[in-house]
Amino acid sequence: MNTYVKAMWVLIVVLSFSFTTSQMKAQPLPTNTISAISWQSNQQKIAVGRINGSVEIWNANSGQLFLTLTGHSQSISGVAWSPDGNKLATSSSDQTVRIWNTTTGQLLFTLAHSDVVTDVAWSSDGSRIFSNLELPPNNLYVWNATTGQLISQASGGGSRILPNSDGSKLLYLRSSNNVEIWNASTVTQISGYSQPNTIGGDLSSAAWNINSSQFATGTLNGLVKIWDASTGVITNSLQANTASNTGPISQRVIDVRFSSNGSTLSSISNDGAIRVWNTSTWVLITSSQLPGTIYTAAFSPDATKLAYGGIDGTLQIVEVGVTATRLVHTITYDGGIIWSVAWSPDSSKLGIAHNSIVDIVDASNYLVLKTLTSDVGGIFSIDWNAAGTKLVTASADYGSGVRVWDVETGKVIATQGSAAIWVKWNPDDVRIAVCGIGGGIGIWNTVNDQTDIPLLIGNAVDWSPDGSKLISGSYDANPLTITNIATREQMLVLPGHDIGVEDVDWSPDGTKIASVGDNTVRVWNAIDGSLLLELTGHTDIVAAVAWNSNNRLLASGGADTTVRVWDTRTGQLVAIIQSGSTVRTVGWSPDGSQLAFGGDDGTLQIVSVSDLPAFTPTPTG
Repeated sequence: MNTYVKAMWVLIVVLSFSFTTSQMKAQPLPTNTISAISWQSNQQKIAVGRINGSVEIWNANSGQLFLTLTGHSQSISGVAWSPDGNKLATSSSDQTVRIWNTTTGQLLFTLAHSDVVTDVAWSSDGSRIFSNLELPPNNLYVWNATTGQLISQASGGGSRILPNSDGSKLLYLRSSNNVEIWNASTVTQISGYSQPNTIGGDLSSAAWNINSSQFATGTLNGLVKIWDASTGVITNSLQANTASNTGPISQRVIDVRFSSNGSTLSSISNDGAIRVWNTSTWVLITSSQLPGTIYTAAFSPDATKLAYGGIDGTLQIVEVGVTATRLVHTITYDGGIIWSVAWSPDSSKLGIAHNSIVDIVDASNYLVLKTLTSDVGGIFSIDWNAAGTKLVTASADYGSGVRVWDVETGKVIATQGSAAIWVKWNPDDVRIAVCGIGGGIGIWNTVNDQTDIPLLIGNAVDWSPDGSKLISGSYDANPLTITNIATREQMLVLPGHDIGVEDVDWSPDGTKIASVGDNTVRVWNAIDGSLLLELTGHTDIVAAVAWNSNNRLLASGGADTTVRVWDTRTGQLVAIIQSGSTVRTVGWSPDGSQLAFGGDDGTLQIVSVSDLPAFTPTPTG
């Protein structure tokens, strides 16, 4: 066995809403293409500019369209909120900047220019507006934000204007490799710096750190450069795009942003790669991948959310986890499938079933403490007793398919029945529910060695937390059945899944049941059998499901090679983890701090999830 530490857990939280205004038409650049995005400072609203000249204001929490602003005759190049969030400045290829009241949608005034306007920005006190023309000379304009009167012009030649946090300076990007710092009051250049002239390295985006001692720039060749603002020295160079992508279209860094306290830096590149770094060490914290090419994007002011869009006219919002380093421990077995993983009740050990072997692993250092070997056939399921002293295994051994092991000695202390595919201890530490390969579900009393088979028919089973009921499901029948064990009565029959049930798990508080089987995860009310949630996103059969001890998070994995974590109060997708192969088993540690999963490639991954991102309600608009 080769044990090693994998770099980081890639985490992206995709909120399940999008905004679309019209049906996309088959043309090179649809008129509803999103060309500019800006967040309100309090993060309540998002302004979206399109190439048809329209500007929309969306509620970032509910997903509802708040206002549509019309008046520009050509593509929107920039949108910028006033510091108080009550006004919006929009720039356009129609050679104007327009200032809008964001409560009423009223056009307050129009600022006329002599050429295409490429960007617009507010001073930090909201008293002035800066705009930039595509071509020099005299292409940096400064306007009175109250009267709309032109205050001054300066010769620049850049593509972006970025005021710092106290409003004293402007960061001004040139269209090539140059960046300038200007005095925002006098509109005069303080300093100018150049990066090495590399192919495709033209500057594409930039951001100040909170204290203005450094700034970051993104380039067309997928790099983020960290600059010392006082000397112009580039102190770090970070890879922002997916390394396998080549060419400026896929490499371009669309947006960079420091968090509000300056502790992290986030970036997104045109190929959909999102990356977050610790600014003290410049160690990569998280790396995630959005599908497809991203045309335009903007991080929220606190850098925890990202709004992005492109030629399909859809604005989407993702939440980026930046608050914790999520270390992944990986245990690899050469050849063979990992069928089952189970944590000991005190979270100190892991049982890992692969081939006909179970490894008992120390969860603090991932060293093998004990190896349990079955004589015949693969081991498909394992489970600890409540005391953590015994392990039960289900295998293809037709002589003694169910075995109980003493974990301390590694010896078999009891056997039962023929081949089995699933076993589950009752909380009483006496009874074990057994799913046989033939489809029968029975209960084995390990004290008197009595077996009630077949009690039910199925391949997936779990006990209620109080041990009085069983939930069971079958590959070849849709329904799920809840059975009272004392009376043998079927208490409830749930509709199940379209193509049978692969796995079931009762929530720790006993109020809900999760089941998987097709490409959905379903959450049921354990009292009345009603369907509470149908969680969609998996693209193939889901094989495994498990509740976290907090009764809120649910993990699922399957044939689409992903593990997904869900918030069952809102139905929100919290995390997607790429496994690399079909996932056969998922399991939370009893304290809820770690998630283990494995499958067809013989690799078990253990993920620390102690600090998942904050959850937000799922909008319905």
